[in-house]
Amino acid sequence: MHEDPFLRRSLLVYGAWTLLSVLLVGATILIGWQWQATLREKTVTRAEQRALNDLGRVSDLLRVMLQIHARDLIPLASSSALRQPDVLRLHEHVHPYLGKLSCAPFQAPLHFRLRGCVAKKGSHLSYSTACHLGRPKIRADGFLGIPIQAENPQTGDACSAELLFRSPPMQDSVQFTLYAGAEALSTWQRGSWGPPSAMPNWRSAEIPVVATPWTLQVSWPPKLPPHIQETLARLRWGTAVIVVAEILLALLLLFWLYRRDMNLRFRWVQEQLRAQMLEDSSLPQLFQRMVELSVHTTRAHAAYVAIPDGGDKFLRVLAICGANDELREALRRLPLPLDETISPWGQLFPVLAFLRRQRVDRHSPHVSGVWAQACAQYPALRGLREVIVWPLLQGPAHPPLGVFALEIPRLQRRLFGKELIERWDQIADDLERFARSRREAEEQYRLLHFDPLTNLPNRQHFLRLAEQALGERTNPWLAILDLDYFNELNTIHGDGETDRCLAEIAREIRQALPADALLGRIGGDEFAIVLDVAQTPAAASREIAAAIARAGHRILGSHLTASFGWAQSAENTVQVAELFHQASEALAQAKLDGRNAWREYEGFVRNRAARRLHVHRYFARAIEASELAFFLQPKGDLLQQRINGCEMLVRWRKPEGGWLGPGKFMPYVEENPRLIRALGRYALREACRLRQEVERRGLDDWSISLNIGARHFLAPEFIADLQEVCPNGQGLILELTETSGIVGRGPIRPVMERCRELGYRLSMDDFGTGYSSLLSVAQLPFDELKLDQRFIRQFRHELAKFSVAGAAQLLSRLAGMHLVAEGIAVPEELRLWHAMGGRYLQGYLLAPPLPEAAFFDWYPWLMPSLLHGTPPVALRDLDILWEQQQQWV
Repeated sequence: MHEDPFLRRSLLVYGAWTLLSVLLVGATILIGWQWQATLREKTVTRAEQRALNDLGRVSDLLRVMLQIHARDLIPLASSSALRQPDVLRLHEHVHPYLGKLSCAPFQAPLHFRLRGCVAKKGSHLSYSTACHLGRPKIRADGFLGIPIQAENPQTGDACSAELLFRSPPMQDSVQFTLYAGAEALSTWQRGSWGPPSAMPNWRSAEIPVVATPWTLQVSWPPKLPPHIQETLARLRWGTAVIVVAEILLALLLLFWLYRRDMNLRFRWVQEQLRAQMLEDSSLPQLFQRMVELSVHTTRAHAAYVAIPDGGDKFLRVLAICGANDELREALRRLPLPLDETISPWGQLFPVLAFLRRQRVDRHSPHVSGVWAQACAQYPALRGLREVIVWPLLQGPAHPPLGVFALEIPRLQRRLFGKELIERWDQIADDLERFARSRREAEEQYRLLHFDPLTNLPNRQHFLRLAEQALGERTNPWLAILDLDYFNELNTIHGDGETDRCLAEIAREIRQALPADALLGRIGGDEFAIVLDVAQTPAAASREIAAAIARAGHRILGSHLTASFGWAQSAENTVQVAELFHQASEALAQAKLDGRNAWREYEGFVRNRAARRLHVHRYFARAIEASELAFFLQPKGDLLQQRINGCEMLVRWRKPEGGWLGPGKFMPYVEENPRLIRALGRYALREACRLRQEVERRGLDDWSISLNIGARHFLAPEFIADLQEVCPNGQGLILELTETSGIVGRGPIRPVMERCRELGYRLSMDDFGTGYSSLLSVAQLPFDELKLDQRFIRQFRHELAKFSVAGAAQLLSRLAGMHLVAEGIAVPEELRLWHAMGGRYLQGYLLAPPLPEAAFFDWYPWLMPSLLHGTPPVALRDLDILWEQQQQWV
């Protein structure tokens, strides 16, 4: 199970924002409620305070009025003069709040005693009074009539009146009730006094009326004033609006956070996929990683990648990841034919996205009849509500690589806005660029590592694969095969046919080899093989040769053969370069042995390769260390009966003593232009020195011959070497070896003419071998021909060799050249050569190659005397000479 890398951060962010939103909404509600409670409390407190103030005012006013008016009655009760009717009327007129004023003898006191009504002292009157209050009466005009009685107990007089009491202006919402103990006497409300009444659930407060037995109670309704209620309603609505706004803002910000989280997730997915691309992952690995990230990171229901399969006839799900196994299996088995006419599967969105090469999506796919048919057959698909499909393009010139389908929840689809769609578009573009770069990289890799014609590994790639195979296998074989004379077939049939033939040869060889064999094309017509040969290399070579022959007959109608070189890896040898070199040596030997053959790297081939390696490694050092020396072999003139020169033959001193003849190292020196030039320069220096020695000994008419390799002679530096090392060529003969390799070369005649200008004479060495010798004599300005010793050794027994020797005599005389017979070793060869008219000779019969000191000590005694006085036969009588020779034999 993949862990969501964003889960902890998302939970933290969403939880923090949800908590913050709840706190903000709660704070808003709490503040609104606090404001309302404060306003309500202040209003109630204010109402209560006003009611209490009103209560105190009414109580104080009632007390003061009672006491003032009761005291005003005392004088009337104390003086009879003051009780006159006129005085009473005047007194009533002066006191508008008094009514029913009367004075009479003392009567029974009224119900309640008014405290604080006492006799005054200190005046001319001296009296003692008592004041009483009667039960209040409710008047029709809204006044409260309170009977007041003042009496003089000493005289028995009393005056009474009715106090008219009406409360001062107050708020109409309050109610005052006057109590005498628990008995309600009267109630004031709405500006007038009336019978006592009580209103339920009203708030109330009471206060005693000082100096009276009464208690005044105020009651006010709990209902707030309308303007306060309106204010509270506005506060409630304002709080509700703010709370709703905060909730909406929280939801919007939560939506923004979700979008941002999804954007971060998709960006992370994009970065992960780009990192995967940089790791040079394969496309299947990249697709699997993509679908896993899509499901586990972006909370999709399912995601899958489908690619063309079955000859581009349908889409096959390559990578898939889903919420459960049933859904994954259903999507994997979903038919996706690349044909829109096939219903319903051809109209599914993956097919449409692939065929139309554009993104495809829909808002309600579950209502589509096509989708309904798909869900009917695959019930696990019913949970899918939204799908978005991107084609994975490879460029306008190539079909889509496949499609990427994302199955997302329906709610998430509403949040899957333009920005996120564009993010997935970028991912699809990244995949397109990656597929294009991958295809280009694969094409470049194929071009760099595989032969485009045969689709086999090329030389460099084969060597890497071979090195790996050598490390994994036990003593495998490496074979190199070269097609015989394939360049000639290429000239005859043309490049197109021979290319087809090479491709067919590669296919045939591949079929003839075991499945675990490694085959590569390492050259134009060269192939290399690494295999574990169950049978002998000979049998394997025959099978591969038969495959090559079949391909040649099928394509070119010609019989193709090949040469094979085999080398086996020893237990302590796993270096492919060394094994490759050994197989090349074996192949070279197979070509030298006549081609259409196979050779193993062993015995003679191994020794020959060891000598070549030794020469290439140590020969240049041997020249610098003067380990090379030139032995001298005399050249004789039968006509003058004397030694007329010598040939310089190189020898290489062995480390353990003794000398190596040129046959041991010269074939390998001649292969290397650098070594053959170094040897040529060294030979020129030694020839100049030897010429001085010959002149010092008085042998001015002698000629000194030295060999010059064809590679050195044709090199652009050769004339410069002559002018630098030995610019005067008088008395020196340059013997050109490998003449068959230089005949017909354009630069040879100017070089030969320049050599003759410097005084050198030119000799054709090994005349009679190769197809080009006669043509060379006819076209090139040679001064001397040297008949190859293979003719001399056999011309006594073979008529063909005898005829060539006779023809060479005639050719040399007509061309004005000296003809030298090389290899005269026994007297019979010398007798026959002299009898044929031969004049110049060289061979062991005169002397083998001798060190310089020994040669100059012995040369006067080297010329044999057995032919003195024997005349040669004419050229026209060579047939008679041949018959005589057969009789001698």
